[in-house]
Amino acid sequence: MSRQAVEAALRRHGIPITRHATTRERCRQRATDVATRFGHTDIHGYLADRRALGMSWRAIAAECGMPATWLRRRAGLRD
Repeated sequence: MSRQAVEAALRRHGIPITRHATTRERCRQRATDVATRFGHTDIHGYLADRRALGMSWRAIAAECGMPATWLRRRAGLRD
């Protein structure tokens, strides 16, 4: 079975998909590193500040070195 088939079956039966804890922790650490590098306490503050300045997702991504899709997910937006 493919990963997509398993994930589709889990969704169909209402079973939440939980990513590996190590991966989640690395993601949180990456977000914290980006925020602190630019003088913010969390990633949400950093993204809100940059968006308030009128920066596009692409410009923010270029500034911090992370993909725009990753940034949008941290902001709670869907790709």
